[in-house]
Amino acid sequence: MNPKRAYQEGAVRGASPVRLTILLYDQLIQDVSRAGESLAVGRIEPCAQEIGHAIAVIGYLQATLRHKSGHDVARNLSRFYTMLREKLMEAQVRSSIPILQDLRQQLAEVREAWVKGEAETIPPRP
Repeated sequence: MNPKRAYQEGAVRGASPVRLTILLYDQLIQDVSRAGESLAVGRIEPCAQEIGHAIAVIGYLQATLRHKSGHDVARNLSRFYTMLREKLMEAQVRSSIPILQDLRQQLAEVREAWVKGEAETIPPRP
């Protein structure tokens, strides 16, 4: 088995829902970064593949929102995910590296908020 894949599978096993969300944001940031890198060197097909994968991850994140238990947060995240998908498609159609860079920044900021939220929910060690 690929060592990187084994590490990723180990990280996912037993992870909290918040940790899994953070890992998915890590994946999104990687996808958007690689899409921008591919676009920068004129490699349109790999860019499209990365954007397609990012859109699939966003779809998963959006599908797992719990609208009944935290409807304001879920509604805001759903809007954010919809905007991400629209901007990713726009970046692909326009071959726009600046749009991808902006999305990467936004994803990093939201990821950081998830990390802070996770830190606040972890009980201190004795």
